[in-house]
Amino acid sequence: MMRMIVNKKASILLILKVLEEYSDEEHFLTQQEIIDKVDELYGIELERKSVAFSISLLQELDYDINKSPRGGYALLSRSFDNSEIRYIVDSLFSSKSISGKQAAELSNKLNSCLSKYQRRDYNFIYKSNEINRSANKELFYTLELIEEAKRRGKRISFQYQTFDENGKPYAKWMVTVILFLHIIPLIAMADIS
Repeated sequence: MMRMIVNKKASILLILKVLEEYSDEEHFLTQQEIIDKVDELYGIELERKSVAFSISLLQELDYDINKSPRGGYALLSRSFDNSEIRYIVDSLFSSKSISGKQAAELSNKLNSCLSKYQRRDYNFIYKSNEINRSANKELFYTLELIEEAKRRGKRISFQYQTFDENGKPYAKWMVTVILFLHIIPLIAMADIS
């Protein structure tokens, strides 16, 4: 349970958090269910009128909150829709460029955009350690450095090495890349094995 929030002015954010976590196209929450969840999770008692007002305000702020004909509200649009997250998560776990742990961490961050019901679809994915992957823990830092060089129009150089099936290096190249904004990079390679 989270720390108690004393200020009722935060209720609009708490209602949004409840809708993000507990509603989707197939799961609508009545005003009473929203009131109960906010009380259970945050220790704040709300009135129906304040829930209705907060939902109306969130809708005015372009949150895609729909009311079911049978009653109840659901947050339908999210930062990523379910199919986009499925594609990105599949790409993460198929990639050999990042470690299984990094893939799982990124997947969890992406899954936080989904309701708890939608996240159940992703329980099968965690076999990422079975894939032969890179152990490069600095991949994202390296990508940031490359982006910075690209923004500044700088040249980068690095060594590229290939390995045989036993893990022994057998070829090495020095690679120089001249990065341009929105243009395919110019690459020069020299065999230095």
